[in-house]
Amino acid sequence: MAGIKSWTRKVSIAALGLAIAGALIQVAPIARAAGAGTAVIQKEPEQAVYVEDLPNGEAIAAALSKFIAKEMKPANQETADWGTVPMMEVSLGGLPTGYTRAFAAFIYTGDEIELLLLAANAKATQFTLLARVSGGTDEGSLFINTSKLNVTYQRDRLNVWSQAPFRAFSSLAVLEWNGKTLRVLSHEYDDPTQRFYDAKRKLIEKKDMKGLLAQEAEGWVEYPGFYQEYYELAGPALLLSYDKALAFYNKDVKTAIRYLDYGLRQYGDTYLIDYAGGKVTIAEIVGEPDAFNPPTIGFDKYVVILNDYAYFLTLAGRNKEAKPILANLIKLVPGRVVAYLNLADAEWSLGQKTAAKGHYKQYWKLLGSKAAKVAPKRVQERMNAKLSQ
Repeated sequence: MAGIKSWTRKVSIAALGLAIAGALIQVAPIARAAGAGTAVIQKEPEQAVYVEDLPNGEAIAAALSKFIAKEMKPANQETADWGTVPMMEVSLGGLPTGYTRAFAAFIYTGDEIELLLLAANAKATQFTLLARVSGGTDEGSLFINTSKLNVTYQRDRLNVWSQAPFRAFSSLAVLEWNGKTLRVLSHEYDDPTQRFYDAKRKLIEKKDMKGLLAQEAEGWVEYPGFYQEYYELAGPALLLSYDKALAFYNKDVKTAIRYLDYGLRQYGDTYLIDYAGGKVTIAEIVGEPDAFNPPTIGFDKYVVILNDYAYFLTLAGRNKEAKPILANLIKLVPGRVVAYLNLADAEWSLGQKTAAKGHYKQYWKLLGSKAAKVAPKRVQERMNAKLSQ
């Protein structure tokens, strides 16, 4: 199909072929010839070739389009609605005498996509229509999108995979040509992204942090931003990771950081917050909730979590990472007393003692009359320390 990008033509061909061969086609991987005692390995499904990629493809495409238009006898408006018709060559048996090549074409007819199976002579100058398949099964429509389409063939079977626009939702139909009819052998829908979020919701409900981390490590999902759960689960994931981190930081601060890192990362990816970069803004934290994006966890709660994350980093000796986060926090909330103490401690550990003294003094000042009772002993000692020039 002219203009289709390479990624739409070659989407997961290797993995798709294995899935079709192993799970859907259900052809035995080894067949024995009677009495021969030798194993014959079945071939994997082969990739259909788009007509324009064939030798003399432009001329074949034009001839095919002309034949299809004549055969379908559409009204002018229906022809306009077809758009670009994906056409590809496949290899099937059971063709009529005089015809040696087979082609599959997909056109929109009303609200459905119809598959046309055609035969052609060796030069692809003469055609005949073998079968038309549209509609669907109990699962729903067989074909859901001609722009995200992959067709493979094996023996007399066609495996047609299509995917919805901007979703991971896909359809896989397996059809068989018996020389007279093209019948549906199987049809299944799948949506790995939806399955991912369904599993993620269950893990959050079970408070299973190890499961969430393992799920994240499995890899990337398609079109996450087009799923409501992408937004719905960001807040609960962060709040759960924070609760778990609080339970761990006294005995295992590294695990606490790992848990909270997960939550902040999930939340940050969703709401575009670079929590570690030291440049988070109030607008980013508050967000702009609408009908699709649920409200954020709120400014105050996020600030508390971010502060504790930076504090955990200092406990683990990761002061260089903690400093920009803490410096960011006192800009966001100038009156947040504990952030000055944490920032001063981080700077002191990094050898930045002049800056640290300034923030210790600010911390002392914000404590007011209770400073002498509340502030850790090290604060006064460091404020009064003489620094070498």
